[in-house]
Order: sequence, then C-alpha cells, then structure tokens
Amino acid sequence: MAVTADDLAQAFLRHRKVTQQLCDLMPDAQFGFKPWDGAMSFGALAVHLANSADFYLAMAEGQELVRPDPATQPQTPAEIRAYLAKKTDEQAARIGHLTGDLDRKVAARGREVPLSLLLGQQREHEAHHKGQMLTMVRMSGNRDELFYALR
Repeated sequence: MAVTADDLAQAFLRHRKVTQQLCDLMPDAQFGFKPWDGAMSFGALAVHLANSADFYLAMAEGQELVRPDPATQPQTPAEIRAYLAKKTDEQAARIGHLTGDLDRKVAARGREVPLSLLLGQQREHEAHHKGQMLTMVRMSGNRDELFYALR
C-alpha cells in the first residue's frame, strides 16, 4: 500500500501534538528556561519548530524560503501556544494537499531528494527538539507520563 499525503500529514500530527502538549505542561514562568548558555529557550524551541516546518514545506512545494521577521514572532507563553496551534493546523493541511508522486525529487539545500524523505527529515527534526523540550519540562518538575507520539 502506497503512502499518501494524508498519511504524511497524520505522521506530522502524531509528533506535533506532543510538542503542543509539552507547551501546555510547561509552566509559563519556565518558557524562558535555557539549560545551558547559548541554548534556545523552551519557548524559542517551540517557535523554531512552528517556523521550521514552513521551511521544509516551502522546499516541498518548490517555494522560496522566507525567514519570518523576528519582530513579528510570538513572545509570551500564550502567544507561543496560539502560534504553534495555528501553524500546526496550516502545516498539516499543506502536507495533506501535496499531490503527485511522493517519491518525486524536490530541491532541498542544494540537493535533489525524494519528497517523502524531506518530510521524514522534518519529522525527525521535530522529534529531536521535542526531546529537548521534554527534558526541560521534566526539569521544571513535571512527572506526568508522556508519550513520544500521539494519535
């Protein structure tokens, strides 16, 4: 059975739902937490994931990569949660609307790669930073049982 764009959108959401859950669990006062000098804060990681999925999708769609203006980015925990939710809905829809052969080659950082591989790299990127965020939530004192991915 061939993988469809909807399958890829659902795979994206299984990870992104956990990222959103972590943002809900992190106390507002800890969104600025950085585990070491030079690290992104918890809140900055959430914004980074919201924006980086757009970069991967731009490559998938053959569009120009446009970095958002830092002055327009969310700052407070409530703004970050809302931004991540908005981006999640938009990005899942964009993935679900990808048409054609998912093994077709797309330009990505100077190389040609299969579209399915590019979207897989996006999920791995999310999983990497989601793991960092989970560690930060644990460091804030949360001991809830959390899952790697959700349905």
